[in-house]
Amino acid sequence: IAPGIDGTKLAVTSLLAGRQGSLWIGTIDQGLFKLAGGRLDHFSRLDGLSGDEVHSIFEDHEGGIWIVTQLGIDYFRDYDVLTLTVSRGGVGGVTANRQGTVFFGDRALTALHNGALTQIKDPQGHVIDSVECLFTDSEDRTWIAVGNRLLLLMNERNIEEIASLPNELVIYITEDRDHDIWVSLQNLKTHVPSLIQLRDRHVVATYYETDVVGRQ
Repeated sequence: IAPGIDGTKLAVTSLLAGRQGSLWIGTIDQGLFKLAGGRLDHFSRLDGLSGDEVHSIFEDHEGGIWIVTQLGIDYFRDYDVLTLTVSRGGVGGVTANRQGTVFFGDRALTALHNGALTQIKDPQGHVIDSVECLFTDSEDRTWIAVGNRLLLLMNERNIEEIASLPNELVIYITEDRDHDIWVSLQNLKTHVPSLIQLRDRHVVATYYETDVVGRQ
C-alpha cells in the first residue's frame, strides 16, 4: 500500500499514527519507517538509530517521537535524533508525563528531565529493575509493571505498590474513557492470557480467555 514498502517482507512490531498525519512503522529487523505526505523515510542503525529491532513507538505531549529498540531509545523531533544507549537486557518501555519528564525502563527505571537522568526507587528504597511495561494515565500518574508487581508513581515522587501479580507477565497497560485502568497479562506457567480492571487503584474485575470462549 505504501510507496516503497513491500509489506510481504516486513515483520511489523509496532505502529503509531502521529498527530501530524504521519505513520510510524517499527519492524523486527529493518529499523523504522515513517510515511507522511506520500514520502517514505527509513531509519536504521546505518542512519544512527540505536537498533534495527523496534520494540515500541511513543509520542509525547510535545509531539516528539520516542522509539524503543533492543539497544536503546531514540527521540525524533523535526528530524533531529537523540539516542540513549542502554545496558544489556533492553528497554522495558517508555512513557512521558505532562511535565516533560520521560520515564524508561532499562536495568533500572530512569527519569529523563531537562537533560538530567535520575533513577526511580520503590517504596523500600530499592532500585526498580526488570521493568516490563510503562503507562501514563489521564491524571499524569505513571503505572509501572516490574517483576510480579504493579506500581504507581504520583507527582514524580511518591510511589505506591498497587497489586501483586505472581506468575504473570504484563503485556500492556491502557485506560478507558471512564478512567479505569486495564492491564493485559499472560501467565508464565500456563501461557493463558487474562485482563484485570482497576478503579481508584483497586482491582475490581479479572477476565480470563476461558470467560470469552465459554460465551461463544
